[in-house]
Amino acid sequence: MKSKIAFAAGIFLASLIVASAESYTITIKPGYNFIVNQLNNPAGNTLEQIMPAFGPDNDGSFITTYDVPAQNMLNMVSSFDGFDDPIGWSANVALPVGQGFFLNYSGVGDLSLTFTGTRVSDPTLITPLSNKYQWVGNQLPEVSTWDSIFDVAPGAGTIVYRYNNSNAPTSVDTFNGSTWSLGAPTANVGEAWNVYYVAPVPEPTTAGCFLLGLGALAFCQRFAKNRRS
Repeated sequence: MKSKIAFAAGIFLASLIVASAESYTITIKPGYNFIVNQLNNPAGNTLEQIMPAFGPDNDGSFITTYDVPAQNMLNMVSSFDGFDDPIGWSANVALPVGQGFFLNYSGVGDLSLTFTGTRVSDPTLITPLSNKYQWVGNQLPEVSTWDSIFDVAPGAGTIVYRYNNSNAPTSVDTFNGSTWSLGAPTANVGEAWNVYYVAPVPEPTTAGCFLLGLGALAFCQRFAKNRRS
C-alpha cells in the first residue's frame, strides 16, 4: 500500500514539473548575437544543456562573456567543434539565468535556438555596479524593461546598448536624469543588454533643505545688521 502511495506521489510531482516547464525560441543569425538564458534547465544551465541544437554545421561558433568587477571581456570562453568525436563545446560552461553573453554563430543560414526549462520562482533584481558595464537580461522569458532587471533607478549618464548580429551597438539609449533618448528601453525575449550604469545623484533631504534655509536666513540677518552698524 505504501509503495502505491509513493508511486502515485511520484507521478503527481513529475506531472507538476512537466506542467511547469516552458520554452521559447529565438532566431540566431550568422555573426554576433547578444542573448540571455531566461529559463532554468533541470539538468543544469550549461552550454550542452541549453544549446542542444548545435551540430557539425555550427563548427567554429564561440561564446563570449563579461567579467563585470574586472570590466573585462572574456574572449572565446568556449568554442564549438563540429568535427571531432565527440562533437561539442571546448568548455561546457554554465550560463546563469539573466546573464547576457555574445554567441558568435559561424553557420551559413539562420538557426532556431530553443531554450527549455522552468521559470525562476523568485527572480532577484540586480543592484548594478556604478560606473561599470554589465551584460544582463530579464530572468524570466519575457520582454526586458529596466524595472524587470534592476532594483534601482538609473541616473543621468546611464546607457543601454543593444546589438543585432554585430560587434558594434545598433541602438544606444542614454538617460538624462528624467527621460531616455530613444524612449524607455526594452529587449525582446532572449535578448540581452549591455548597460553602463551611473547612480542617481541623491536629492537634498527635507532636513538638509531646512538647515540650508536657516543658514541663509542667519546670513541675511547678519548682513543687514552689519549694514545698519
